[in-house]
Amino acid sequence: MSAARQRFIAAIGSTPHLGRLAAALRQSGFLVDPLPVQTPHWWLQTDAIVLDAPAAAARPLPDWWQTAREQQVPLLVCTGRLGEPEIAGWLKAGVTDCFDEQMPLPLVLHRIQQAVEARRQATEGRLQSAFLASLSVSAPARLAVMESVGAGFVFRFINRTFAADFGRSPEQLMGLPLGELGLTEAQLADVAVWQRWCREALRLGRAVSFVHQSLRSSRWFSATFEPLRQPGLVTEAVSIYVEDITDQQAAKLRSVESEERFYRVFQVIPIATAIQTIPDGRYLDVNAAFTRLFGYSRAELIGRTALELGLWVKPEERERYYHELEAHGRVLDFRGSYRTRDGRIGEAVLSAVTLVIGDLPCQLALLQDVTEAQHLNERLRQREEWFHAILNAALDGIIVEDNQRIVYANQAVARLYGVETPEALVGQDFSVMCAPHEEGRLRDYTQRRMRGEVAPATYEFTAQRADGTTVTIENSVSEFFSGGKKYLIAVMRDVEERKRLQATLQQIHKMEAVGRLAGGIAHDFNNLLNSILGFSRLAHRKSSQMNDPALDEYFRAIEGSAERAAQLVSKLLAFGRRKEASRQTVNLNAVVEDSLFFVRSLLPPNVELVTSLLPDLPPFDGDPDQIQQVIINLCRNACDAMPDGGTLTLGTRADVFPVQRDGRTLSGQLAGHCVCLTVADTGVGMDETTCQHIFDPFFTTKDLGDGAGLGLSVVHGIVTAHGGTVGVRSVPGKGSCFEVRFPALRSAKTGEYPAAESLRRTPGGLKALPLPTAAKLVLVVEDDNLIAQLFTEILHEVGYDVVVATDGQQGVACFAEQPDAFELVILDALLPKLDGLGCLQAIRQYKPQIPVLVVSGYSEEVTSGELAAQATMFLQKPFTPEVLLSAVARAVGSTKVM
Repeated sequence: MSAARQRFIAAIGSTPHLGRLAAALRQSGFLVDPLPVQTPHWWLQTDAIVLDAPAAAARPLPDWWQTAREQQVPLLVCTGRLGEPEIAGWLKAGVTDCFDEQMPLPLVLHRIQQAVEARRQATEGRLQSAFLASLSVSAPARLAVMESVGAGFVFRFINRTFAADFGRSPEQLMGLPLGELGLTEAQLADVAVWQRWCREALRLGRAVSFVHQSLRSSRWFSATFEPLRQPGLVTEAVSIYVEDITDQQAAKLRSVESEERFYRVFQVIPIATAIQTIPDGRYLDVNAAFTRLFGYSRAELIGRTALELGLWVKPEERERYYHELEAHGRVLDFRGSYRTRDGRIGEAVLSAVTLVIGDLPCQLALLQDVTEAQHLNERLRQREEWFHAILNAALDGIIVEDNQRIVYANQAVARLYGVETPEALVGQDFSVMCAPHEEGRLRDYTQRRMRGEVAPATYEFTAQRADGTTVTIENSVSEFFSGGKKYLIAVMRDVEERKRLQATLQQIHKMEAVGRLAGGIAHDFNNLLNSILGFSRLAHRKSSQMNDPALDEYFRAIEGSAERAAQLVSKLLAFGRRKEASRQTVNLNAVVEDSLFFVRSLLPPNVELVTSLLPDLPPFDGDPDQIQQVIINLCRNACDAMPDGGTLTLGTRADVFPVQRDGRTLSGQLAGHCVCLTVADTGVGMDETTCQHIFDPFFTTKDLGDGAGLGLSVVHGIVTAHGGTVGVRSVPGKGSCFEVRFPALRSAKTGEYPAAESLRRTPGGLKALPLPTAAKLVLVVEDDNLIAQLFTEILHEVGYDVVVATDGQQGVACFAEQPDAFELVILDALLPKLDGLGCLQAIRQYKPQIPVLVVSGYSEEVTSGELAAQATMFLQKPFTPEVLLSAVARAVGSTKVM
């Protein structure tokens, strides 16, 4: 607080008396200085003005004199001597007091202090009057003073607010008995209440208060009546202070109603809710959801704390919770563990706010049980992880598009596009994955589908990888909605391998068609060759008696050509036929020589074929047809490696390789005694990386459609199945050399590795044998007249009688006429009306022991079926008369019962 203002006396004049008085005033604590008339509102800081007689006698009076009188600033005159005329003149001019030199100085000082104090009190009185006047005009409260007069009361003071309740001005209400004011009945009822409380205040001698609802306005008022008892006051009066509390009453009523509503909501809210004291956490109330969650009754919880009941699983969580509540006055989404009455542990989210109930600090806490939600979230998270794992494990690429922009991609898409992670594609336009020439078509499909129009669900397009290479993709697109928004999901599959497989299957089907075609014409073609070979041999035998060397040469040329044609047909049939591997002792040189026909047919004119076959090779165990397939595939590969021509070298040799590890050399090739096949070319060669993958299935260095990448993998499979190995040596630009090693066979008797030069396959699998004893009668069932005539001519030469039937039914009929007369039946495998098997079975019904020689131009019908099991002998066309007679002799001499 600032210090009290020092009292100021203005001194005007220059007499010695005034000087002495000024000095005494200063010693008494006054500030004495000339009058500061230039200072604005100087009278506010001037407590009195002391002037001497000459100054007071000046005429006219100065301006400040009038101001001092108006502002009631005391004017004090000191003079040498006081006379009646002077005193009267000064008092008339407004002088407050005057004194001369004869008056004792202490008395002068006292009278000056009285004048200053009187002015101060007068000023405060004026302020109080102004305050009361202002209060009576503008105060919102009702203010009045009522005086007891006789049996009633009259208003001695009433402010405008109070008077307005009666529709009057304060002047109209003051001084008159209440009964003469012309008030309404409702107004008089209110006045009667006030008079009663005025009498009660006077009786008690103290202030009384009450709350009253007005009958005339239904408004609520708070009234205080206080008796005015002061010294010197001889009347009985009461001050009245009335305040309109209608709004407060309404608010209080609303508060009560709000509390009732809160309690109803508090009890039915499905979230566990409690009111607890702070800081001990003692429960004041809990709702039904709280009791259900924790398993306690309301009575068991009220007055106890969560700590006492053991509801907090982790004390450190409780400490953190209360620390946050104290620091911020509220807690939001606090996660913690709780324990129920039966010991179950759960997870909850706790939110709370502080409040004051009465004078007691409390908290309103809401506890949301999230145990099940957490378990559900965990299951959802786990399933999401499974979902992502499944999608990322999928071989097909999967993307999700939103307005032609990629919002999800799996790992397979990243592999297809050639980036490390799928995230590199998320957010990009889908066109980043397609070749430039495909963008328009794919964008049209997407826009049509988003508009709900028809668009292809599955189609192929050319995709462009991050490195610029392209790949053919099969794209399957479907729609789905999420959050009311349409998305597209695309499943992308690399079909390059499928296309290679399709090309391979087409090639296989082509080869099967060739095989079926070869098999279909082989029967008729072999019949023709059989006729040519058989009749030329018979003619040659008859012409030998003419001793014509030129004619003998002609017949030998015809017979040689027919035999070579028969071998060619046999090789074509073997090449086009699929059959199980048949292991036998193999002469590698013989297989190479038999394969040269096919190899030469593969070579273009600018490729020269050179053979280097070393003699005296030991044999090995294998399937000649599969070894031939190895040779052809290796030669085809060598030919493809020489687009500009070159030299293809086929070589064989026997060699011994040192065993280094697990029966192999250090390079992993077969060790020990081996029979080796080498196929070398002078083509473009290969680098080390290509050599490492050359035997992988579908690996190819050719353009799509030029090869399926299976030729060398087939070679590897066949060689491995034979217990051998295949390797390659190559230098880019200098050609390649493939070496195949087969384990050589050791003689069981000598333990040596014998030469296999004498081992060769004979067409038909039969050697000529000495002529048999003639049979009585032979039944020939053959639909080809020339072949039937050939059988007849050959058999007649050695004394056989022949009966010919041209179809299966006729053959059965002929045999049924005299079954005991026939010693042998020769029938073709493919017959009209009744096939070879049916004919054989029907004949055996008449004579089960009859030997049957089956002949065919295509061996697969016989060797792979039931006909082969029931036939006595089998002879493949074409054949020479000597071979036929040998087969007949063996069939007739056999004791085998079919």
